Amino acid sequence: MPDMTKPRDATGPFALGPEAVAKKVCAALESRNPWRRYRVTLHAYVAPFFRAILPDAAYDRVVALRAKRKLSR
Repeated sequence: MPDMTKPRDATGPFALGPEAVAKKVCAALESRNPWRRYRVTLHAYVAPFFRAILPDAAYDRVVALRAKRKLSR
């Protein structure tokens, strides 16, 4: 099991820096009607699409494989 007390390595095609999160936080604070959720990474935009088109079992399998891959790094 990975050491959860250390910061994760935020590299790769889906990783963005803290500036991307700060930009969304600023947008939420300045908005008159902020959204409940703000998507930051590409994965956050793509995941709901796949959730809508895949059957539950297939989506669960994709999520499990992705989690397994992250834990093995």
